Amino acid sequence: MRWPKFLRPALAVLLFSATGHAARRTMVVAAGQCDGADVVEGAKLLTNSLKSRIGDGVADLSQWTNLLGRGPSTSLGQLKEWLDSIQLDYNQAAYGSALAKATRLLDDVQWLPPSPERWNIHARALRLMAQIQLALKRKKEAMESLGRIFRSSPDYPVPGENEAPAHFRTLFEKIQQGEDDRKPVALKVLSRPSGAQVWLDGNPLGKTPFEQDVTPGTYQLLLGSPDAYSLPHVLHLESNTRVDIDWAFERLIDLKHPPCVQEGEGKRSAEVFQKLGKALQVDELIVVRTEWHQIGPSWLTATRLQVSPYKKVSSAGMRMDKGQPVLQLNDLADFLVTGKTSSTRVVPRSLETERP
Repeated sequence: MRWPKFLRPALAVLLFSATGHAARRTMVVAAGQCDGADVVEGAKLLTNSLKSRIGDGVADLSQWTNLLGRGPSTSLGQLKEWLDSIQLDYNQAAYGSALAKATRLLDDVQWLPPSPERWNIHARALRLMAQIQLALKRKKEAMESLGRIFRSSPDYPVPGENEAPAHFRTLFEKIQQGEDDRKPVALKVLSRPSGAQVWLDGNPLGKTPFEQDVTPGTYQLLLGSPDAYSLPHVLHLESNTRVDIDWAFERLIDLKHPPCVQEGEGKRSAEVFQKLGKALQVDELIVVRTEWHQIGPSWLTATRLQVSPYKKVSSAGMRMDKGQPVLQLNDLADFLVTGKTSSTRVVPRSLETERP
């Protein structure tokens, strides 16, 4: 029996639901080498194909970004050029333009991987922001911008005579010497495993287990290295605070190439996907991988996972032609929704042998 076309989307939603009463929230993620364009592009194409079948039951990339964070939209080199442009605008008294550029730079720099160079750009941008605010007679805002430097780096150097006017350097020194009379709070950071570098607002402060008194305020906390770092954690510190981060899990999530997670091994991989599903607030994940072979067909595979309790639901592979881009994954989406396929390119896979 062939169902009328106008009924097919509704039937797909019911078939995709575990209960038959309500559609389950699902997200497609890539797994493996996240800098490989094929696997990430495959996840995005499959998301589009599934959305055309079950609509809002499939989460889009905005859910990943909103819950986990976004990757960098610019580079350190570009931000350095922006700093020069902001300085030029300031020197020419184009304060409105300088303020807008500094605001954008401070938003973008926080999404870059942690590094000493990132911190230097961040601190210099805050100093320029304070100079602009002071020129606009916004002294309180200028003091807050400088305070954001000193709370992470109390010994940040005073700008030279050729870098800032005398009245600004005087304000800089006063704030650095302790005009902020708020009582410090204790920040304790633990990680699993320990030994992760702690970055507070991009400034390296030590390794976990880490404990230090800091000025109350809002901070971004990152753990790890530029190549493997945690998700960004926003801390609103008003009292003594302890933070415990699952660094082993978070460093596998690649914010630079969403929606992708580095592949784990065996049971560890299953644990990663279960944690990822909970972090994304979805009921199911569809994990996309690529398998390239010198001899025989290459595959783009999709495994449908239930998050809680964790179990594999279905899996299939779609043949890919070497050297040809994957343009659409409608046949694979049909199998994931209905459990059936009429395409010779889509081959169901055994759940016993398929990876988590």
